[in-house]
Amino acid sequence: LAKQYFHDDSLVHKYADLLDEIQFNQESTQGVQFARARSCPLNQGVFDEHGHQLPTPHHFYVDDNLIAATWRYIRRVLAAAMEATFRVCGAADERFRPSALNRDKLRALVVAYRAILLGFQFDTRLMTVGITSDFRAELVTLLTQTWHAGRQSFSVPELETLVGKLGRVGQIFPPIYHVLGQLYASLGYALRQNGRWLYGSNKEYRQLMKEIRRERGESVSSVEQRRVNFAVSVAAKRQHGCDRRYRMPPSFQQELGFLRDIITDDTVELSSHLGALVPRTPEW
Repeated sequence: LAKQYFHDDSLVHKYADLLDEIQFNQESTQGVQFARARSCPLNQGVFDEHGHQLPTPHHFYVDDNLIAATWRYIRRVLAAAMEATFRVCGAADERFRPSALNRDKLRALVVAYRAILLGFQFDTRLMTVGITSDFRAELVTLLTQTWHAGRQSFSVPELETLVGKLGRVGQIFPPIYHVLGQLYASLGYALRQNGRWLYGSNKEYRQLMKEIRRERGESVSSVEQRRVNFAVSVAAKRQHGCDRRYRMPPSFQQELGFLRDIITDDTVELSSHLGALVPRTPEW
């Protein structure tokens, strides 16, 4: 719907009061070396064959609208999004209903070539996406204080926290996945050992596992299936939450040291070019 409203210039005037609450940070482009994106059949660019701007797509994640547009058309794109929102959710009249637009979020919004979206930092001049400086500082603290060089053991909850954060880095810096092998292997081993230990020492966990195995492969009613699903959920929570400790093998410590060197080295940019992450037509 918002794409259909893109060509309506009058919407910029209609929502001028809302647009004025947004911070537009148009920095100088003098001396800036822009990264140029190459088109392919899957990514044709933002202009049609006549050089006219195509309607900007809107990508939603829960209640956030993710938009990328050229500076000339950004106000029109935002106005189109507002019009579509109010058409679907009702006009902005707080006498009858809360506004569908969060005014506090709107005032905090900064429109610029560099933005943080879903926890990642996008740079539309360099055409890169990377982790934020705050997230990197948090990861450095975790690797140097909690997972310091002298550490000898780990538990599943601790390792899952570390692997989760490193996996987030891997979303925009895929090479890091190549040095997570021992961490994943150790996590799998520890989870299996947790399961065996709980089965041998905890009567309630044993009962849960018997319940799960008894119904597996059988045709069960919806009530029985919900009971099994509940048993699976409780058993998994106990297996993942078990705080038994395991020794870190030498290969684990070497891999962790390598990761620590990468994350703490400010000269290593934990970012990737957008062209390396989005679907593209192979050129080889």
